Amino acid sequence: MRLPVFAVLALLLVGCSKQLTTDSVPVEGQAEREGALLAYEHELVFSTSPELLSERIAALRAACNEQRFGSCSVLNFEELSGDYPSATVAFRLAPEAVKPMVEFAGDGMKTNSSRTRAEDVSAVVGDIERERAELHAQAETLHSLQSRSDLKARDLIALSSEQAKVSARLAELERASAVIARRMETNLLTMRYTSMGATSAWSQITSSVLESGDALAEGVAEAVGMIAFGMPFVLVAFLLALLWRWAWRKVTR
Repeated sequence: MRLPVFAVLALLLVGCSKQLTTDSVPVEGQAEREGALLAYEHELVFSTSPELLSERIAALRAACNEQRFGSCSVLNFEELSGDYPSATVAFRLAPEAVKPMVEFAGDGMKTNSSRTRAEDVSAVVGDIERERAELHAQAETLHSLQSRSDLKARDLIALSSEQAKVSARLAELERASAVIARRMETNLLTMRYTSMGATSAWSQITSSVLESGDALAEGVAEAVGMIAFGMPFVLVAFLLALLWRWAWRKVTR
């Protein structure tokens, strides 16, 4: 039994529509878990029209600055113009703010990709704690030495210098520990926007002309290659024809 032509076309169209449709993948924020020292990062890529890029980036920055969905700070943003504009924006925000921010960012747009990863920072935290304990022990030793009455002036100067170094290093560790804690308490959300088309009809025309020129060049190259490939056979056939004609004339005389 043969299917009618229109039925076959309908099936093909349905298949194509399934391939082109991309459902947005839900992304949710991840909070700290007991016994795990993890820093979560989310990255999404959207496709949209060039006209909506600047408007959407501005709206996202405003939503973050207004703390519309929860604690949020803009880390960086970038917009690239040209025939195919693109934009990237990154936020550091509370876990509960990730999902509504993603939904707002991708409203009416196609989601090309979405991924979430967790970085285990337990080794970094352990190193900081170990070094901090060593420095505190060193600070206590220096303090006990400083209380001795038999120290000379140069010894006191050396002790003061070492104490300053220990204090400075402890301050650095405190800052590093605060950064790690913030990474675990919040989520990093990076969203990239790509353009689905050129910004003007002229750029499309230029692209079409360039593509047709490339196609013409490829066609000429293939034709020249075919001629070069067939040339020896043509010469052999021509020589055989001359030889046959000469032999025929000699026989018919």
